[in-house]
Amino acid sequence: LAEQFLIAMPGMQDPHFARTVSLICQHDAQGAMGLVLNQDSEFNLGELFDQLDLECRNQDLRALPVLSGGPVQTERGFVLHDGHATCASMPVGAGIYLSVGRDMLETIAAGQGPQRFEVFLGYAGWGPGQLENELLENAWLTGPGDAALVFETTVDQRQQAMAARIGFNYRQLSGQAGHA
Repeated sequence: LAEQFLIAMPGMQDPHFARTVSLICQHDAQGAMGLVLNQDSEFNLGELFDQLDLECRNQDLRALPVLSGGPVQTERGFVLHDGHATCASMPVGAGIYLSVGRDMLETIAAGQGPQRFEVFLGYAGWGPGQLENELLENAWLTGPGDAALVFETTVDQRQQAMAARIGFNYRQLSGQAGHA
């Protein structure tokens, strides 16, 4: 499921994931790791820079929201971006890269970072087989990863945009599911 989006079904009861869209960054026999793409944290980028003692005078940059990537290790930062040659990154989708080091935040604060990026605190994690079981229980819909959803769609529109991409209106889904 790496490089796939997950859309929480309307019946999702877990408050960390209700009404969310997540990008699965890694999935293997040990489990899965992803980032929730549509939940704001209580911080903006300026506050994060201040906590890390990073100087950034660009007020527009400082005002950008930091997203809550999930309930695991909420003090740890992640950056999804469209590529940057000087910082260590791993591809997690077509035109989407993940950086976890302080060097990317330093580069962004200096105004030399990638053109498009999102900063997250925390991540979503699933143990071995857990995500597969949740899919069998109809907790999630899946769809292909897409840089446009991450970098060109506002946070509050991501859920409906992803649903539309795979062919339906999220507001018309039922919270009830069954198996044939």
